[in-house]
Amino acid sequence: MNVPSSFDKRWEAAILVDKSYNFKFLATKILLARLKINFNKIKTAQEMKKSIDELQTFFKKNINNPLVANDLSELLGGM
Repeated sequence: MNVPSSFDKRWEAAILVDKSYNFKFLATKILLARLKINFNKIKTAQEMKKSIDELQTFFKKNINNPLVANDLSELLGGM
């Protein structure tokens, strides 16, 4: 599975939308929860870009892990 570019609107939606995901990899759950909390505190375009970049980088670095690949499908397919 390919990791979409940071311009893909599904990244932003993942941070903004209050949705429960069925992630298999604990680090994915923790990271997304932290990014949502941080963004909700600051709510700037810079914070959104920073959050998207961190989330995308996490998936790029870990995409060969089947659990992470599953989480990416859940995150982006669930939008």
